[in-house]
Amino acid sequence: MVIGDHAGLKTLAECEREIAMCKSVVRCTLACVMALLPIGGTDAARRFIGINTYTLITQGATVFPSTGLQHLSPLSADTLEFTFMLPPDYKNDSTLFITVYYTSAVADCGNFVLEGTRWGHFQPGKDWEDLPIALEPQDGSNVLPAPLTGPVVMTKRYGVPRSASGVPYRRGDVILANFKRKSFDPDDTCEADLWIPSVRVDYVTP
Repeated sequence: MVIGDHAGLKTLAECEREIAMCKSVVRCTLACVMALLPIGGTDAARRFIGINTYTLITQGATVFPSTGLQHLSPLSADTLEFTFMLPPDYKNDSTLFITVYYTSAVADCGNFVLEGTRWGHFQPGKDWEDLPIALEPQDGSNVLPAPLTGPVVMTKRYGVPRSASGVPYRRGDVILANFKRKSFDPDDTCEADLWIPSVRVDYVTP
């Protein structure tokens, strides 16, 4: 896990040169991918935590060493689960978002359905919470359109729910999130693997 702000990322021109030299976009550095995609929000108080999915807890999903990406199959309900700690500069009890970076080796194959199916909150001195509470997609839909040309990296943003017991989020708390590919959902029409190279947690500072 790494933590940082936008100041350390490469410039757009540097990324364009790097991508031009890559055999495929997914082999370029994540820094370039992030420089080419908007984080959302407008002020310098926004920060992010970048999570490498290569080492995440999975059920059914497969890591391919050639790409370092989690592959969620169209033939089973594969899941991806991770935890992260709220950093020292987090604004207590402020809104959190999780952005999933995704792509596919097969272009224009239809849609994927990725649902945030489980959420947990762990704070020292408080009862732990681990509940089947959905993470809400920011656009109101769990459908992820496949890239029109592959493998272009795309994003999907989800809101992190508030504590079910009313305990406010604090610096040092641990949040758990679980995502499942709903491959048997009628809206999941792509017969290719869903590739997830990284996940980003967006938060604000005081």
